[in-house]
Amino acid sequence: MDRFRQLLGIIVRSTRRLAVLVIGCAVTCAGLVMMVTPGPGLIVIVAGLAILATEFTWAEILLERAKRQALRAKDAAVRRGAGLLRRRRTVTVEVVELDVIEVGEVGERESVD
Repeated sequence: MDRFRQLLGIIVRSTRRLAVLVIGCAVTCAGLVMMVTPGPGLIVIVAGLAILATEFTWAEILLERAKRQALRAKDAAVRRGAGLLRRRRTVTVEVVELDVIEVGEVGERESVD
């Protein structure tokens, strides 16, 4: 009877690992497809890795690496976005200054004529 329970335990664990593998790979593949078609590809890939990481150490390592890359990308985007915001403000101020100068010159020309 013990031998039967051990065998049943092995079958249940193997079946669960196989199900996680199939579902995780399917979700990850769907994310890869979404990288070239409309859809949230990166999010779906990370979700697939999270599913795989519940049973496989290699997937957990890949998931941690993906998280680190995502944080680096977020930090770079924030830095880049702050720089773009400063440049937009500078351009806006310069355009406003140019408009004020042009209006002033037009007013001076009209008074001379």
